[in-house]
Amino acid sequence: MSNNQKKKPVFSKLNLLCFRLFAIIAISILIITTICNILYNDLLSSSNFVLIFDNAQNLLAIILLFVVVIFPHKIGICSVISFLYSITIIFTEPSNVMGLFMFILGVSSCYARGYYNTHRKLKNIITIICFVFLNLTQIRFGSKIFVESLIQTIGFSFVFLLCVFFIKAAIWNDFQVNSSSKILNINHYKKLTPRDARWLIEIQQKVKYDTIALNEKMSVGSVKNRLSFVYSVLEVADKQGFLTEYSQFEIHYDDITTEMLKKAKFKQDGSIAERN
Repeated sequence: MSNNQKKKPVFSKLNLLCFRLFAIIAISILIITTICNILYNDLLSSSNFVLIFDNAQNLLAIILLFVVVIFPHKIGICSVISFLYSITIIFTEPSNVMGLFMFILGVSSCYARGYYNTHRKLKNIITIICFVFLNLTQIRFGSKIFVESLIQTIGFSFVFLLCVFFIKAAIWNDFQVNSSSKILNINHYKKLTPRDARWLIEIQQKVKYDTIALNEKMSVGSVKNRLSFVYSVLEVADKQGFLTEYSQFEIHYDDITTEMLKKAKFKQDGSIAERN
């Protein structure tokens, strides 16, 4: 397949390697931070409850990041870590803008993993409400600290959104210039069949595995196993990864279009038995 025909998947081998590398770097930073806290502070002091909580939080984050090292396609775990740190920082350190960036990192992880693909408007509203609520909790530190923190948050958020806008505009312009169409031709992948293409179309349409199995007169386990193989061939890791990358693509198999695949009947090996 030529480079202009196939858009690079979100979870390519290179991306998975990068996820592992990011997790290892984060683990190293957290381990060093935790060791320093233990060496240079009296953890047994009753006044160091916050420090003990921070170390426990670091330990939990290290464990979750090790999961990412082993299963890099589970990068969505990073959103849990980010939100945890964000809540802690915003609640305890109103002047620390790291709380804002950790919240943004958590939301970005969710977007990258595809959790906002469905019910996007509702989830965006809930995200904004949660962020506003977290910042309002800083009123308890006094009006001066609250106003200063609010100004910093608005300023950093504006600059960050501008950066995202300019980068996204540049990437989208490059994609428009270099991509002829958003078509995923399953025929370009070895060992995939027309039936696989039809199943992927149904996945795009949010059809459940149970329904696919019922329509194909197969067991749910067989359908899941086959689709897991298809996801691995497409290098998208799983169903969520596929929807994140290809939800807006039209799926073909050679010269067989999406509409033709929807109406086709298949043999046991997945090839086409009859076209309607």
